[in-house]
Amino acid sequence: MLTTFIVLSFVFLAIAVAAIVVLLKIGRDLLMLKDNATAAHKVLADCHDRIDDILRKPLFYDNTEVREVLMQIKASRDAIAYMSSGFDIRDDNNEE
Repeated sequence: MLTTFIVLSFVFLAIAVAAIVVLLKIGRDLLMLKDNATAAHKVLADCHDRIDDILRKPLFYDNTEVREVLMQIKASRDAIAYMSSGFDIRDDNNEE
């Protein structure tokens, strides 16, 4: 009876240690993902601002190809803004 208890205790201890190791790895990966998302958000915000500044300038060529490129740049700017909003990471100090 005592040996069964000791064996079961070691089995549960091994399972608990394995679970802790896995949870620590998952936590480390989540922190790395948060850092990457924060860095990507900053880059995307800068790109959006630059594209927005370029699009504010008047267009000098009245050409269909130039207008098509301009529409594609505007669509890209909107896509950057949409993707960047998905990376909106709140600072831990500002959360309530």
